[in-house]
Amino acid sequence: MSLSLGARSYIQTVSQWVDAHQWKGYGQQPTILVIQADTTQPEQYRVQSGFFDFEISASYTPGVDQLNDLTVSLNVPSFGPVLLTQQSTYSLSDSGGKNLTISVGVNITGNVSFKYVMNSDKKEVVSDYNVNIPYAGELYNSISIFPDDFQGIQLITTVDNPQSSNAKRSEGTSLLNTRDDESALLDKFFSDFVTDGYKILITSWNSDISKEYTFDVTFLGIFNVAGSINPGSLTTSGSLSLKLPFADNVRISDLNGSLLDGVTLNINTAIASGKATFTAEKYSSEQHDFYIDIDLNVNLEGMISSSKLNLLTLPF
Repeated sequence: MSLSLGARSYIQTVSQWVDAHQWKGYGQQPTILVIQADTTQPEQYRVQSGFFDFEISASYTPGVDQLNDLTVSLNVPSFGPVLLTQQSTYSLSDSGGKNLTISVGVNITGNVSFKYVMNSDKKEVVSDYNVNIPYAGELYNSISIFPDDFQGIQLITTVDNPQSSNAKRSEGTSLLNTRDDESALLDKFFSDFVTDGYKILITSWNSDISKEYTFDVTFLGIFNVAGSINPGSLTTSGSLSLKLPFADNVRISDLNGSLLDGVTLNINTAIASGKATFTAEKYSSEQHDFYIDIDLNVNLEGMISSSKLNLLTLPF
């Protein structure tokens, strides 16, 4: 599918990459994780983690029990990031982690701490937070923000400061094995993260072929498809739903079967009737596109048809 450099294409491409490359550690809560390697100190990394409306940034050296230049921010819609707390050096060796107090004016209060947690014999850095925010209430959780061992990262490529006039990707590689127009859009996205003197590591956390890949995609404004795909067999299970005004998603069909053979849904419900077919087609040596062909007559909407609509790019 050809993408323009418009806002819709940018959002779609970045969203697909984020969905396919989220970090899920202790607790299985997905986070956006961008890792940068110091070009002068190979063992020094810059980690930036995002979940819900929180952003955490710190420098970290695997095996050294501390975070440096730690900042925790809250992204406020229509305003931007608000700094909640910061610490030049934070020790991870303290049992349970030291609480950092959050106090922004009189409205945002709480605390956040960081600690090591063993998850399936692997050590991860986990954040415990409890924050009171006006109109949102009390937000609290324990969430893994990154693994201690970066050696397990599947390095696809590096990006040399995309904001530089000499910016280029590593020779012989294509960013995330995507098409040229998608690479241009992702370069724009990563340029917001890059730090002088660092290289961004583009990572794939979904390298374990035995794990089910989950997806949740809204398309054509009123449809939602959610479920899982087996990376080895490309078999899928899930559901197709309609997003109705003033109501939750209404499921109109289940989907089960092989995407390589095509999963066809013959739909005949009170609110929609017609056919939808899901497929996966390889476009590189390592990845597939997830497509839908749809012809549905939807109450109050009329006939909706689309041929070979690319829902997302799979990381396998």
